[in-house]
Amino acid sequence: MSILKDLSVLWEGLNKPVLISNSQEVFFEEIYTVETAVLNAIKAGDVVALVGDFNSVSIAFLLRLIDIRAIVVPLTDTTKNEHETYFKVACVDFVVKDGKLFKRTSNSKNRLLEQFRARNVAGLIAFSSGTTSEPKAILHDFSVFLSKFRVPKKNLNTINFLLFDHVGGLNTFFYSVFNRGTSIIPNSRSVDEIISLCDFYNVELLPTTPTFLRMLLFSDFVPKKIPKNIKIISYGTEIMDPETLTRLCKLLPNVDFRQTYGISELGVLSTRSERRTSLYFKIGGAGVFTRVRDDVLQIKTSTPMVGYLNAPSPFTDD
Repeated sequence: MSILKDLSVLWEGLNKPVLISNSQEVFFEEIYTVETAVLNAIKAGDVVALVGDFNSVSIAFLLRLIDIRAIVVPLTDTTKNEHETYFKVACVDFVVKDGKLFKRTSNSKNRLLEQFRARNVAGLIAFSSGTTSEPKAILHDFSVFLSKFRVPKKNLNTINFLLFDHVGGLNTFFYSVFNRGTSIIPNSRSVDEIISLCDFYNVELLPTTPTFLRMLLFSDFVPKKIPKNIKIISYGTEIMDPETLTRLCKLLPNVDFRQTYGISELGVLSTRSERRTSLYFKIGGAGVFTRVRDDVLQIKTSTPMVGYLNAPSPFTDD
């Protein structure tokens, strides 16, 4: 099975772009025909750091690496000062950047990686933010990570607010591409840039962060300059303060505000808010179970990570 071919069939005959970046429309045929011969030296189980962004070349390389059954570490230039550390922790064999392939010699061994290679499936390594401790290297089975996107859902024009190296950014992109939606890639995350893109490209879904929404509230855009085509604003990755949510809900009564919840170890989970003005929400969805033990929320899903490369396993026996 080839994800590149599967998506090509899914998009066949559609006269709409997969991506819009730098005012340029990118159609799936362009992604499908990107020359990926530079990746021919890579074999199944190799760990490949892919430094890129949501553009035709990076997406084509990512899909090709999944088909090769490589273990991919998506990175961006914004974290370039940490790349060498990431390469060592993830035992990177190759680096792909600017369309070029660089071989690395790594003497490091990782038991979890060796066990994972025996599965002969594609892998994903994402790094936690490291705000409370050393960044954790989180290993996913890519086939498991992608499985939830194969269930058809709504087709929306979406701002891809989070970055290429963020599980949430990948989640947004794969949701969009599997549902034949268009992802609009901003050049910056400023209020002016985001709202202008939403207006120009008739964006219906704006997934963002509480920090951005506070900036939005302090700007002169609310409420008169907010495009009427925005139907849903989802927010996550940080704690939202109730004052910001209450004020935005009052100023934008026709926008559905939805709190999202996800962690890099489990991906983005289905949630249901008590009401649009409330910060209380319920975690659920198919294959998701929750319980509280010793005042700790424990979550069981059908799409968990395989484990940490550089930290003890957080999983209980069950």
